[in-house]
Amino acid sequence: MHWQNSAKKFLRQHKSRIFKVSIVGAVFVAIYGIIFQFSTPFQNYLGKSESAFYQSESKPKPDIVRAVVIENKGKKIKVRVLDGQKRGLTTELNYLSSEPKVGDQIIISTDSRGNLSKYMYSYWRIPGLVAILLAFILIVLLVIGRRGVHSLAGLFISVGIIAFGLIPAIVNGANAFWACMISSMIIAGLSIIVAHGWRWRSLVSLVSIYAILMIVVLLSMIGGALGNLTGIYDESSALLQISNSVIDLRGVLIGGIVIATLGVLDDIVTAQTAVIDELHKAQPKLSISKLIKHGYSVGSEHVIALVNTLALAYIGASLPIVLSISSNINSYISPLMIFNTEFIAQEIVRTLISSIALVLAVPISTTVAAYLIKNQKTMLKKLNFLKIK
Repeated sequence: MHWQNSAKKFLRQHKSRIFKVSIVGAVFVAIYGIIFQFSTPFQNYLGKSESAFYQSESKPKPDIVRAVVIENKGKKIKVRVLDGQKRGLTTELNYLSSEPKVGDQIIISTDSRGNLSKYMYSYWRIPGLVAILLAFILIVLLVIGRRGVHSLAGLFISVGIIAFGLIPAIVNGANAFWACMISSMIIAGLSIIVAHGWRWRSLVSLVSIYAILMIVVLLSMIGGALGNLTGIYDESSALLQISNSVIDLRGVLIGGIVIATLGVLDDIVTAQTAVIDELHKAQPKLSISKLIKHGYSVGSEHVIALVNTLALAYIGASLPIVLSISSNINSYISPLMIFNTEFIAQEIVRTLISSIALVLAVPISTTVAAYLIKNQKTMLKKLNFLKIK
């Protein structure tokens, strides 16, 4: 009975939020249905001309179409094509990876004449990825409410800057290191302000983040030099270097460490700033040294958990490659050779530098926040033109 009463109380308290999220959820289900039905990698190259306006000559190209598995025949699968001129056609395919199930959507490559390959190319994963994304957005809105919208906006801004700014810039020959630095600064500024609002606490967090990022840049350069890291650690990165020699993979490596660290810095710095701000509001007479002492006490507990979380996140993400490297090391070769590989060395440097930055983030953000929040009134008068809350 107790849990039933608690559930009823929760529903009464959050009735409005649950109703709004339910409406959003229904919209998301409709969006997912549309994406599942109509999203496709098919480009319909057949009959398209290379140049617009005047050139009528067409140059057919290879393409990719979707298909749905309608029968599994052991070593082969029977599928129905969903796109292109062969739409509705049923055919049998061989598969090389995991065994597809009936109902799975897969993709098949075609030649320049539209003829289907005899092999399954891959699974069609976009609808599944969209489903996970929509579920994430829905849970954020349900748990956080209105502030979740600001948080999601900050996330999408960060992803947008990387996808439409950073990556095209590097691919087109921009200096990878500086492109990553500028992107990091913009992401930090926009995501903090959008997520937390235009207020003094947000600007204090930004000052701390920018200061720590400078330290991360310096540490990344030192770590890259000490580890003799080139940024080329597997066939994919080597192929990228050959196919696009203008990309500085070492700059990409250092910039990647900075961007990865930024994501965790946002958490710890904003938390420390909030702690100092709340302490100051609760006890305005506390001196700067007292604020630093109490804030550091809270932050040190936080950073202990974060360092472990960061290390586990990197290890988990790189586990398949670590296992692949380990399985290919011969028994007569020293185990130290595993750690000596470029990939493992890179992950060690990345983890240690990010961890150092997190540890330093506590005293730096606590000190900056204590000083700036304690002197908030004086500074806001000087910065009155900025209309900071």
